[in-house]
Amino acid sequence: PPAARARRVAEEAFDDDDDDDDLHVLLAEEKKVVGVMNLLADAAHNFTDGVVVGASFVVGGPRRGWAKTALILAHEIPQELGDFGALTHAGFTVARALFYNFLSALASVVGTAVALLIGGAAFVGREGGTEALSDGDADATRWMACADAFVAGGFAYAACGTAMAEMQRAGMGWRGEEGR
Repeated sequence: PPAARARRVAEEAFDDDDDDDDLHVLLAEEKKVVGVMNLLADAAHNFTDGVVVGASFVVGGPRRGWAKTALILAHEIPQELGDFGALTHAGFTVARALFYNFLSALASVVGTAVALLIGGAAFVGREGGTEALSDGDADATRWMACADAFVAGGFAYAACGTAMAEMQRAGMGWRGEEGR
């Protein structure tokens, strides 16, 4: 596996006895990088959640918007707890992990604002504002379909990327056969 190869290369680079501490420093830095990557991925995830929430308010009005918000919050609670665990495991202090996790969560507010601005601009000039949008409105349906497709594509990409990485780590091929 790639991680074992990297560790072997690092151990060979620090082959004398005094450099054992250097290996631990290198591995600690590697864990920190994984924590930062987790934060960036979480911010992107939160942004897409915000886009879905904003699009729901634009197209479906307050009732659908708040319903979608509740659903997003329900899946975000375990997600953020997992991210907090990953950050503390990567060497962040509890306070820093909470602070940076909160900052990445603010990306959902940005995503919501972007969706409200884009969606609101698309429907300006209609009687009754966004409240007048209905399920049968072709423009509203297209807007929501584009927002949902954008988010679903991101989730599918992340899921497939994770699955492929796990399969490679386990030495599995495309059809689940052991190989290589």
